[in-house]
Amino acid sequence: MKSSKVIDLLNSEGAILKGTRIITNGENRYIIHDQWKNEVARYNRYDMQQFLEGFTEITDSSGRVWNWPQQNIDMRPSSGTLQSWLNDNETM
Repeated sequence: MKSSKVIDLLNSEGAILKGTRIITNGENRYIIHDQWKNEVARYNRYDMQQFLEGFTEITDSSGRVWNWPQQNIDMRPSSGTLQSWLNDNETM
């Protein structure tokens, strides 16, 4: 079974980075698209966590580098919304 859920990871008057969580055979995969709808990253759970903790960065299709913790908190989803999106057990 395959299902998905989308979230604006960074938003400033429109989505800058949008994440799609896909569950296939019980495993989470995270696909990140930039504001031009280009795929810029494909992560497993560990790699997604590394991005959110600032250990890795995403470079969008225009060459801009995004480091999650360095972005304004008002641009990011709430902690609860983010955890709900990441949650393995959430029914979609």
